[in-house]
Amino acid sequence: MRKVTVKLDRITVSGVLPNWSLQDIHDETGLIPRDGAMFLEREDKDGNTENMAFMAESPFQREHWRLDFNPANLTADETAVLGRVINNMEQAHFTRLDIAFDVFNDDLAMKYRVYRFNTREDVIETIKGRNKSVETMYWGARKSDQQIRLYNKLVEQKNKQKPIPAGVESWARLELQLRGKKPAEWLNSATEMLNQFKLANLQMISAKDRAILYALTHDIIEWQEISVATRSKYRKMIKQSDGFETELADEMKQVLADNLDELQAELNGYLADFDIQK
Repeated sequence: MRKVTVKLDRITVSGVLPNWSLQDIHDETGLIPRDGAMFLEREDKDGNTENMAFMAESPFQREHWRLDFNPANLTADETAVLGRVINNMEQAHFTRLDIAFDVFNDDLAMKYRVYRFNTREDVIETIKGRNKSVETMYWGARKSDQQIRLYNKLVEQKNKQKPIPAGVESWARLELQLRGKKPAEWLNSATEMLNQFKLANLQMISAKDRAILYALTHDIIEWQEISVATRSKYRKMIKQSDGFETELADEMKQVLADNLDELQAELNGYLADFDIQK
């Protein structure tokens, strides 16, 4: 039986680090500079690394930095490191909340897709013998504030040799980056994104519409190759979920609404721990 849960995944803190270079940040905190950003990494006994925090300077304002991390997953030493970063920030304040939905025992969850026009889609697949399966999908640029990520959490846990909860046969995770600082704003932001999260079921529509929608959603036909009127028709069909199922997305909306108070309380606790302004 399917089960859907929601949890706080990451928070973003923004602030000013005047006259700090990447080297200064590394020397002060131990964060690792790479590709113009800073990372807090954890290494396991086998030498595998896991990114615990990410910090980057704003491309629009010099010396304005944002720090992304999951406070629930930090060790005491890692918490101390990020505490030093935040203590050195001027005007440090909370700017964004990321949440994660875990979907247990639903074989169709990894077949859902985000239908968002003019948005980049990245797919990571694994191939075993003749079988190919999608393991991770991203919608939106990785440095954007509106990225959506869907991945096979069960495969990730097995690859990292981490325990699997009893009774779990499949496990998908959907991560959303939410706008706003208040629970009502989070719900509106999540609802907007979940309205784009659908499972194609084209058998519900006519053969002609089925063929055209399949071609458009599988990059066989480009949107600019069809007339404006035809383009408008099929975009409207996708937006209204004609030929698509939304049962899982609808359940996620309800689960989030039911847990807003708990997420708010958890966030407030973390902000108090790090002395971050809201």
